[in-house]
Amino acid sequence: MNDSQKAFVNKLSQALNFINLQGVPKKLIIAVAAVESGWGKSALSINDNNLFGIKAIGNQPATNYPTREYINGRFIIQDAKFRHYESIKESIEDYVRLLNRPRYKASLSQPNILEMLKAIQKAGYSTAPNYATYIYSIVSKLNTVEPGQNNLFVSIILLLLYLGAQK
Repeated sequence: MNDSQKAFVNKLSQALNFINLQGVPKKLIIAVAAVESGWGKSALSINDNNLFGIKAIGNQPATNYPTREYINGRFIIQDAKFRHYESIKESIEDYVRLLNRPRYKASLSQPNILEMLKAIQKAGYSTAPNYATYIYSIVSKLNTVEPGQNNLFVSIILLLLYLGAQK
C-alpha cells in the first residue's frame, strides 16, 4: 500500500472507533470503502460522502453517476442514483445498517471475512463476478497496516472533530 492508501486506512479506522459496528468487522468495512471509493478519491466519496457505492431508493438524497455493472456476462456502463450523505459517519452507519437488514444479515454469521464477502456478493451487493475475492485481497493487505494503531492524541483530536461535526 502507498502512503495515501495507508492514510485512508488510518483515517477511516479512527472514525470507526466512534461508531457502533453491529457485528460488521472493521477490516471488512475499510476494505469495501477502499474499493468502492477508490481509497477516498472518487467523486462519489468526495462530493457525496458515499464510501460504499450505496444506491439511492425512493426520495433519498441522491446524485447521478455512471457506474460499471456486470450484466449478461459483460461489463456495461449505466447511470445510477447514488445516496448523498452529509458526512462520512452517516455513510458508514448506513452501510452497517444495510448489512444488518434481512437481505445481508446472514452474511455476518459466516466464519471469516472472505465467507462474509461471498455471502454479501451472493445477496446482490455487487454484480462484479470477482467482487468478494477482490475485496478480500484488500483485507489481506490491511493485515500489514495495523489499522487504528494511532496514538491517543490523534484519537482525541478525531473525537473532538467528530463531536464538533454533530452540532
